[in-house]
Amino acid sequence: MGFGIKRNTRVGGLIKEEIAKMLVKGDIKDPRLIDAVITGVKMTDDLGLIRIYFSTMNRDHPIEDIEKGFNSAKGFIKTKLSKKLRLKKFPEFRFEYDKSVESGYRVDDLIKESLSE
Repeated sequence: MGFGIKRNTRVGGLIKEEIAKMLVKGDIKDPRLIDAVITGVKMTDDLGLIRIYFSTMNRDHPIEDIEKGFNSAKGFIKTKLSKKLRLKKFPEFRFEYDKSVESGYRVDDLIKESLSE
């Protein structure tokens, strides 16, 4: 199973999936994360660091608040994940806003603007 796929890619994918499930189920109670969506992950080859990219469904929701919410819930998330994933060493988490989604919004706005002219 998993031949040809690097371990960091598999583990990163599992972490992304589990955090997304926590958000959907409402396991993470922080109200700042209500509109948060996990858009991707990048994990180092040594599994020491994982960057978790997020966006929001609500363009008016301040990104800084969401980032603070994730950082506040980091311990809870790691505890829940450590029960599901058996890793010798758990990676350091960094939550980062996914700017590509914002670029998509900008392109969408430009298209709408050009169509209304």
